Amino acid sequence: MTVFQIQKNALNCNRSKYIKSILLPLTAILFTVFLTAAPHLLTMLFGYLSISIPENYSIIMFTTKCILIALTGVLSFLFYSSASLGEQAFYGGRMRKKNNCFKRFIFWFNPEKSLKAFTLKLLLFTLKSMWSIIFLLPFTITAAFIFAVAFSGGIEVYLLLSLACGALILLITGLVFRFIFIQRYFLAEFLLTEDPSLKPVQCIKQSKNIIDGHIFRVIRFKLSFLPLFLSCILIIPSVFVYPHYKQSRTIIAKELMI
Repeated sequence: MTVFQIQKNALNCNRSKYIKSILLPLTAILFTVFLTAAPHLLTMLFGYLSISIPENYSIIMFTTKCILIALTGVLSFLFYSSASLGEQAFYGGRMRKKNNCFKRFIFWFNPEKSLKAFTLKLLLFTLKSMWSIIFLLPFTITAAFIFAVAFSGGIEVYLLLSLACGALILLITGLVFRFIFIQRYFLAEFLLTEDPSLKPVQCIKQSKNIIDGHIFRVIRFKLSFLPLFLSCILIIPSVFVYPHYKQSRTIIAKELMI
């Protein structure tokens, strides 16, 4: 199936229940923003209620704020993990023309399933961060050297520009290789929503095995959305682009697994 056919099928899937496709990501974003703002709102309230506390007030405020930020950070990531897997299940059900798509979304907020989603997301974040460090390390070292030499003085301008161009090339090369390597985990979430009994580690391993030999097809698929992603700079188009991309992503994932 070509990229054009995948996008056409995605439009047909989203046409009937487009409002739900928009509400899902908006709800997740709003709830995450609320959790992020919660520590600051609570510490402000705490400040108003603690006017009579003596000189240790600033220490209490700082400690309370740190605890709240850590707690809401974990809760935000936990909610994001469940919402992400729930979205994948929602679009998977939409592709099969199921009527219980929203129940498939809620399913991943079950405590046990939510913990599994959290574990998978944490593993994926760790792996992607590892590849980021590996591929961007040459750029980081070069950039640090350039800054050190530039501030110390005694270097010709043309040499400084040459080093800066070299650092830019290392940055672009590192980002390209990172982008290629992390596509190996493209199917991990889809595999878990298709079979919730799988362990997160198994999903990652199976994704790597299935994607082997198809990685450049996944890259072409993602690059085909680049013009649409660029239109999201205007914010409003993202409301339409996001559901279209997620549904298309589900269709190609299912095709790769056949």
